[in-house]
Amino acid sequence: MATKTDMAPNTEIDNVLSQTEMGEWIAKNKTMVVVLLVVIIGGIFAYGGYSSMANKKAQEHAASIYTFQEGPYTQLIDKKIKPAEFVQKYLALEASVSGFEGLAPVLIKAAGHLNTQGATAEVIQILEPGLKSFKTPILSNIISLHLAAAYEDNKEFTKAIEVLENLNGSSLKLMEDKLYLDLGRLYLSAGNKEKAKVNLQYLVDNGKDAEFMKIARLYLEDIEQGK
Repeated sequence: MATKTDMAPNTEIDNVLSQTEMGEWIAKNKTMVVVLLVVIIGGIFAYGGYSSMANKKAQEHAASIYTFQEGPYTQLIDKKIKPAEFVQKYLALEASVSGFEGLAPVLIKAAGHLNTQGATAEVIQILEPGLKSFKTPILSNIISLHLAAAYEDNKEFTKAIEVLENLNGSSLKLMEDKLYLDLGRLYLSAGNKEKAKVNLQYLVDNGKDAEFMKIARLYLEDIEQGK
């Protein structure tokens, strides 16, 4: 059953989000909230891609990724290629490099560019196989957060919840406070107020980020008031 959370953001919560630079950034860049981490990782991989490759196959994969970045990826940024065509070329590249982790930063950044172009379905099409391909905990965290946000944008709340619940059971959880806040919001959007309360209350009781905790309290107040 749809709730008010589906239709419009709570004004008071929106106001809280916009009161701080971090909150405003979160409110406006939901799917890009971990992009800084990706840039850092991307720099590491880019350096390693051409200076520290240990074998010929890895060098070949790095060269293929570089060619892709200079071609379809740049064309996507410049809007000289349609999102659907980009996805086809990306998936072909991913199949050819067989889970080579040097592709992960391209995946995350491409998902961001697709998202800004309103290509939510295409974001999901590249992130779903990416989550299966890249098993390193930090990459799994980053891809999971982006995929859940894409599902949410596409109103696929059950799938978004499943991704985050799987992440919640992993050994490494980046931005744990955000994880519980997102689960609370998604359960609200899915019409499950009890599950929403469990996650939001956990954040209030155990969180470390004051802004996330404040937002969780506002959501809990709305639930208690029957909003």
